[in-house]
Amino acid sequence: MGNTMRFILLGFCFFIFVSCSQVIPQSDPSQDLASFFDCVRENNGALVSAHRGGPRPGYAENSLPTFQHTAKGGLVLLEVDVRKSADGVLFLLHDDTLDRTSTGRGPVKGLSWSALERFELLDENGKKTGAHIPDLASVLRWAKSAPVVLQLDIKGRARFFDIAKAVRKASMSQRVMLITYNEKQAYMASKHAPGVALSVSIDSLDDYDRLIANGIDARQIIAWTGTGAIKPLLYKALSDRGVENIYGALGRTDRRAARTGGPGVYRNIIGDGVHIIATDRAAAVRRALKADDRAERLCALPEIKA
Repeated sequence: MGNTMRFILLGFCFFIFVSCSQVIPQSDPSQDLASFFDCVRENNGALVSAHRGGPRPGYAENSLPTFQHTAKGGLVLLEVDVRKSADGVLFLLHDDTLDRTSTGRGPVKGLSWSALERFELLDENGKKTGAHIPDLASVLRWAKSAPVVLQLDIKGRARFFDIAKAVRKASMSQRVMLITYNEKQAYMASKHAPGVALSVSIDSLDDYDRLIANGIDARQIIAWTGTGAIKPLLYKALSDRGVENIYGALGRTDRRAARTGGPGVYRNIIGDGVHIIATDRAAAVRRALKADDRAERLCALPEIKA
């Protein structure tokens, strides 16, 4: 055998050795959030959306310690409520008043951020948690390196323009979903935040077709299908069009699951074609689902530079 042929064979063997010895990751970071959701759908996965971040005794709703605690369990969507202070700071709080969830009293309207951030947050039993009302910028910074997608529900004086600006500034467009409640809001959110995922109320294929006809990018749409009846035919039709859906187990369904004590309620919902379960019982839903584990194993969130 000549030297030239010997070097060729050695080079070929080295290539095969290196190729076979490399560890191929189960998933690579998605380029965008739409690709992540596509991966979940295509692999029959499921996601949990923790209502108001997943509060529980000792952990207040819409607080950073609560988000951190919820995210310890792994990949999760965090639904949070965003408001705007009198001096223009975006912060997290659900109610129009301070009484239920904080040590403050009275309406939120008219208060500056310096006043708001002093109030301590209360848990669901009215006990102090040591946490304070967080500003959106701090939550966005934390979420960059956490296994979460933030679902931003816009309240009070906050506007889609305000939210979109804050999300762009934080370079978090591919780890955020904007919640809308009607077609007008969906068009507005799409205008101010092109490429950002949108939760849009869809009760029929006519609703979806109308959104597309009016210029909303199909890849932005995640279908919110309500808290009532399960709609397997709608889920299937939307999935055939490449659209993921969210079902709200909040309220009646969560209460029924809590009474039965078993995982069957949530597993049946996923079996009917739901991709994301919004719930007040995030930990219980997570324990119930194998599809949640599949999504986390196979589908990687977009990486965000810190």
